[in-house]
Amino acid sequence: MEEGILYCFSTMSDPRLYKAGGTQNDLKTRLKSYLGPSRPRIVVFTKRVERVWSAEKRMLRLMKQCVSLRQRTDMGTEWFEAVTDDTEKVYQHLREIADVVQLSSFDLKSSFPLFSSSSSCD
Repeated sequence: MEEGILYCFSTMSDPRLYKAGGTQNDLKTRLKSYLGPSRPRIVVFTKRVERVWSAEKRMLRLMKQCVSLRQRTDMGTEWFEAVTDDTEKVYQHLREIADVVQLSSFDLKSSFPLFSSSSSCD
């Protein structure tokens, strides 16, 4: 299983600019790899997930649909800019996305026997 961590942070250069991604490496080491203006200012969330790469794709897809953000395609697929000055609202939306993605990354069959194909509701 490809376990890893999803993360999202605002940058030192612009508190309205967010970087989101996934890693299978040590999170502190990964965050330290961002230098200069892209250095993390505030880490909005970190979430341990199973199937990190599919979870990362799902997270980015949801972030593209978020009313508080717009994707910065000029910077790549993992960069977003807040379209509102309400930072708490942006953080709330990002954390809700992270929660949904984290829950959807786990194998429900192994976590909840009710969902296994051998279960019967007779």
